[in-house]
Amino acid sequence: MSKRNRMFLAIVSSVMLVAVALGLWGRLGPMSTQVSQALASNAQHVETDEKMGDHPDEARQFRALSMMDENGNIPADGLFTAAQQMNDMRLQQGNNPQAITSAGWTWIGPGNIGGRVRSIIIHPADPNIMWAGSVTGGVWKTTNGGTSWQILTDFMSNMAVTTMVMDPTNPDILYAGTGEGFTFNREISEPLGGGVFKTTDGGATWTQLASTNNSNWHFVNRLAINPSNSQIMLAATYTGLWRSTDGGTSWTSVLSGYMGDVNFNPSDGNKAVAGNQFSGQAYYSTNGGVSWGTANTSDGRVEVAYAPSSPSTVYASVDSSGGQLWKSVDGGVSYALVNSGNDFLSGQGWYDNALWVDPTNPNTLVVGGVDLYRSTNGGSTLTQISEWWNSPYSAHADHHVIVEKPGFNGTSNTTVYFGNDGGVYRANNVYTVIGTNGWTELNNNLGITQFYGAAGNATTGKIIGGTQDNGTLIYTPAGGTEGWTTTFGGDGGWSAADPVDDNYLYGEYIFAQIHRSVNGGVYSDPIWGEHWDGNSYVYKNPPYIITDAYNSTANFISPFILDPNDSNRMLVGAASLWRSNDVKAPNTATTGPAWYVIKSSTGTNISAIAVAPGNSDIVWVGHGNGDVFKTTNGTATNPTWSRVDTGSPALPNRYVTRITIDKNDNNKVYVTLGGFTTDNVWATTNGGSTWTDISGSGATGLPSLPVRSLVIHPNDSSWLYVGTELGLFASADGGATWGLPHDGPTNTPVDELFWMGTKLVAATYGRGLFTQEASNTLFADVPADYWALSFIERLYNAGITGGCGTNPLIYCPEAPVTRAQMAIFILRGMHGSAYIPPTATGTVFADVPAGSFAADWIEQLAAEGITGGCGNGSYCPDAYITRAQMAIFLLRGEHGSAYTPPVATGTVFGDVPVGAFAADWIEQLAAEGVTSGCGGGNYCPNANVTRAEMAVFLVRAFSLP
Repeated sequence: MSKRNRMFLAIVSSVMLVAVALGLWGRLGPMSTQVSQALASNAQHVETDEKMGDHPDEARQFRALSMMDENGNIPADGLFTAAQQMNDMRLQQGNNPQAITSAGWTWIGPGNIGGRVRSIIIHPADPNIMWAGSVTGGVWKTTNGGTSWQILTDFMSNMAVTTMVMDPTNPDILYAGTGEGFTFNREISEPLGGGVFKTTDGGATWTQLASTNNSNWHFVNRLAINPSNSQIMLAATYTGLWRSTDGGTSWTSVLSGYMGDVNFNPSDGNKAVAGNQFSGQAYYSTNGGVSWGTANTSDGRVEVAYAPSSPSTVYASVDSSGGQLWKSVDGGVSYALVNSGNDFLSGQGWYDNALWVDPTNPNTLVVGGVDLYRSTNGGSTLTQISEWWNSPYSAHADHHVIVEKPGFNGTSNTTVYFGNDGGVYRANNVYTVIGTNGWTELNNNLGITQFYGAAGNATTGKIIGGTQDNGTLIYTPAGGTEGWTTTFGGDGGWSAADPVDDNYLYGEYIFAQIHRSVNGGVYSDPIWGEHWDGNSYVYKNPPYIITDAYNSTANFISPFILDPNDSNRMLVGAASLWRSNDVKAPNTATTGPAWYVIKSSTGTNISAIAVAPGNSDIVWVGHGNGDVFKTTNGTATNPTWSRVDTGSPALPNRYVTRITIDKNDNNKVYVTLGGFTTDNVWATTNGGSTWTDISGSGATGLPSLPVRSLVIHPNDSSWLYVGTELGLFASADGGATWGLPHDGPTNTPVDELFWMGTKLVAATYGRGLFTQEASNTLFADVPADYWALSFIERLYNAGITGGCGTNPLIYCPEAPVTRAQMAIFILRGMHGSAYIPPTATGTVFADVPAGSFAADWIEQLAAEGITGGCGNGSYCPDAYITRAQMAIFLLRGEHGSAYTPPVATGTVFGDVPVGAFAADWIEQLAAEGVTSGCGGGNYCPNANVTRAEMAVFLVRAFSLP
């Protein structure tokens, strides 16, 4: 049974159990029908085809496509160089908010799903304190045994943490190695690392070891510290074994080759063992790692582990024949095969291969690949103890690290922790844990999920997102960070959400295998042509099948979109471009959405699709080789396509990551590209006839790194945001210059950006999802659609106001204006923003002493004859000013203190009759076009003036620009 469907079975079973528990089963006909349909159509898949599992190697190869240059090369120092460029931008730019602030980001999870963890270390004196290293999510810490986790820093210069070790003499000193080198294809590895980082304060701050700031250290697979001398360290990297005698200040190469593992003898720092990543070679040292001998094993990746209670016993888990266990009784000098042919690594030992030996018994061990196996007889026999398809009730798939709790004694302390592709799990008793009994999932606020894509419904706030090896997930505001659910298992990919009906949500498994939920994400069914008949998979006949998906002739993660103008229409990019005009059609055993090819294959898979907002006939398509096509009759049965990437200048021949069409001008289109190059954002203003590189240069240009997503602010087409391999960048001038939104959301890849109203959502590959309100207005509390926005911003630009608060800048538009504030507004309107009144004497008004707020302004307002106070020698500075009083102040300020308005007629406003207070002034204010009243033919003379109304009054009365 496949991962995705076993997970789905667990979901449907849970729904059934809840329904029974609540007495709903049989009472709620629709629920019963939905669950029955799910069981019939998707959940009861009994899968033997291995293609339905997770595909870590295909995932790596797919991700590499967007990192290659035109010649298929990925520069070894690409990420490091881009990080340096980003740091230069940060130092030189100052504040460039582009409607985004570092404090404005909100992480929305998932905190309950997890992601790939390759390293766990535990405080020796306080086992509640643990650190976990995520391959794209940085270093995390818990102080309560995993009840909750916190990121230590989102801006570590490299977040690809693959190994961590602790100084045995000081638990506050930790080392983190970066760069994930475990790959099936030694020529394709990612994410790139930045060497080794060190902390001396338990992880609060990290410093890169300068000695590792070079290409020899882009993939640090394992670190080890000598138990007798913490200054002596060993590192297994893609370029060999390295040794330091000064705590990492300097390193010496001691063995060449692709090294995956290294360990010191826990009781003798002169001895060490190591394993090659590909060749099957195991190594040993008897002089603290200075020199190495070769031991016999097999071929493939080699993981090695000492038996702490008997260090002459060493085990090796080897990625050969589905998994082999070898045992040494002479400290790793020679090995004998003890187990083979049981497929305990499931063919993925190059990727997931973890080995642990009981500290109290050299014959008890646990080995992990996709699942975990326990042996109590030195590896001769193995018992499966986890069932990944039942996670989180059993341990998640793909194991990378196994660590016992400090003080493990085999009796009162038998706790062991496991790091895998689903985060961190705990077994309280490693001797008895099995199946779904004895496992505890510890992904509590552990926000390290890797998203390929996401989409949301702006009305309800519901989000669907596809992840690496953690399925297609659903977020609801009510569920929050810890309430994410799974609608489809296995790998996820691009996503789409119906903008009106949030019951309709779309995702993909792999290779354009699209699935759909019609119940808001409770479960999803394939709609690409696959059907489960109760015994096996069957496939529908055309037109109800995407044959490219059936043949896997598509990118591993393929693009698909809903037409922004018609949510019944979906476009799917594979070798060909497929269209369905009835994507909501009921899904049956033989029918469903109908799929038709509207653009034939060019030989290179489609990688990006865009439909023009407001015109479904305009469709753009990008390919993995940089080719870009468009049609202007995209709704036709057979659209006509034109290639548009060969204009002047021609677009680079690199992977097209996104195409974005300006909703206000269909001829203005942006194309983003992969590769660690300088020209990854291009724009056309004439539909592709000519192109301009808008990546920029210098301190205001984008770093040389893949750009994965581009969105345009919904209220201002000159505001652009791009998601890159190192976070988010923004431009307020259509791409002429770019800035860092200081900082945010994180130094991890941002694979997808999308809007939910004016809320920007960033889907990251390693830190989950972040949101931020990006109103694109001057004041954070004055949204783009606020009725007085332009007047408020004009008042600010004229220097009349600085708002009511900073960081962020706010205006308080609905707050009433006091008479003291009004004095400042009026005098600045009369004399300009640079005006400074004489110092107050404190003798003009009894309630305005010298030095009180606005005293200078109040006395000057009186000196100029604008006010005589509020009576009895007072000014009433804290009283709110009414709309009637405002009319007098404005007209005197505009025309002078001697001004007298015409006599009122009593016919202008229904609530301002002749003889009413300030009636003459109110009608004159209207006659000059400064006001049209408060609505309904009234003026509301006794209502307090708000700061928003004040802005309108001042701009109009004093003709402010």
